[in-house]
Amino acid sequence: MKRIIFVMCILLTLTFFSCGSDNQDEKLYYAIDSNNLQATKEVIADASNLDFQNLNHAEFTAFRKNDSSALSFALDGCADEAVIMELLNSGKINAKSDDNFTYLEWAVCNGFSLEICDALIANGADVNDGEKPVSESYLTFVYPGLTEKKERMDFLIENGAAINKELFTAIMKNEYRYLYAAEVLNFLEENNVEVEASEVLRAAILGDEQALINAIQSGDEKLSKETLFFAAGSCNKETLQQISAAGYDFNIKDDNGWTPLHVAAYGNDADAIEYLLRGGLDIYAGTGDTSDYSVLELAALGANQEGLYCLLKNGGKLDENAWSAACSEETGKSIEYLLKAGYKPTKNDYYSAFVGSSDNVLKIALEKGFPFNIICENGIPVNDVESEERMKILLEQGAEATEETLCHAVDLRAY
Repeated sequence: MKRIIFVMCILLTLTFFSCGSDNQDEKLYYAIDSNNLQATKEVIADASNLDFQNLNHAEFTAFRKNDSSALSFALDGCADEAVIMELLNSGKINAKSDDNFTYLEWAVCNGFSLEICDALIANGADVNDGEKPVSESYLTFVYPGLTEKKERMDFLIENGAAINKELFTAIMKNEYRYLYAAEVLNFLEENNVEVEASEVLRAAILGDEQALINAIQSGDEKLSKETLFFAAGSCNKETLQQISAAGYDFNIKDDNGWTPLHVAAYGNDADAIEYLLRGGLDIYAGTGDTSDYSVLELAALGANQEGLYCLLKNGGKLDENAWSAACSEETGKSIEYLLKAGYKPTKNDYYSAFVGSSDNVLKIALEKGFPFNIICENGIPVNDVESEERMKILLEQGAEATEETLCHAVDLRAY
């Protein structure tokens, strides 16, 4: 088997160079485009006259309409971070962008590893370049499925990102702001940064229930729709009752189809969730609207055991979407909660625990003996894993290798 893989690798490399252009720029372009690490290394080693900023192969990328730099091609179309890192370690890349949209912004906001982000900075990228600083773009677009969320923000600050009120403005533009605004606001206040938010909105975001009650009793400021959403996620049942008694209705939706129950499901307790349910909010409201996540999925994403079990007790039904959300939750706790609640994974669910899941979910799947030699409509896990390390782990655990596995291994260079 090792000899077969070795021969295949030689043939792939020979084919690449025999079919490719004699021009170094064309060779590098096709090496990047085909995720070919060995070819990338060989072109770089022999690239004495190669202009990495202009490979004479202009095309539309995320950075420019007519782009021709090696780094742009790699970040926009290469599926192998090892190839990108090879370019960044070559000493021939300038990662400082002269456009409003920067390489670092793309890497941070689109899930590239922090090692890639760090290498971009080492090659000239600046956290404060662009139309707006990378930290503001990140907070505007951060989403539940993005890994290392807190670590990414810490990374930017450690590398000189400005700490100012614009960070709060950025998170409040995010469609998932109800999940993350409290952490950002707390951080800014700890750093003595004043933000542009009314006292009532600030109280709702941070769960300052006494301030909210005082505002209701004084009648000096009306509670906005957004304030009600934040209150649903941060306040206890008694405070929610007082808000309702003052004439405010939690039966509302935002532009994404969310109701206050979505926000409560992510992180509030069972009493608050039950109160909203008794007030007429539907567990399945928003499902099928523009919302990316159902109420149950948000409970899974937030690893909110108390909230999840409360929703199940009140008629919620677990399905593969909730399981998929639990697989992307970083701690792996939600998988445990779903299993304890009696959820019976399907073949596709087992597949999700191995492919595209967080590292902790993978660990739990192996500990619990989830089957990985399954054939389901999605495929076979070992043939679809997204990294060399995962393939290696599954093979060492006894995953059956086929010709398709071999082809995927060559793609990932796991040989």
